[in-house]
Amino acid sequence: MRDLIKVLIAIAFMAVSFFVGKYLANEKSAVELKGVKEQISIYKNHIRQLEDSINVLEKSRQPKKHK
Repeated sequence: MRDLIKVLIAIAFMAVSFFVGKYLANEKSAVELKGVKEQISIYKNHIRQLEDSINVLEKSRQPKKHK
């Protein structure tokens, strides 16, 4: 009977450690994902700024029509 209790306790520890490890892995992934999303938003802002600069340059290069 003692052996059965020891085995059940060992299985319980294994199950708890599995779920805790899975939770911690998800948390670590969430932190990395947050960093990636921040980088993407920074790059999107840079792209918008570049597009605005290109539009300004294109407008300045167009020949002006005289009335």
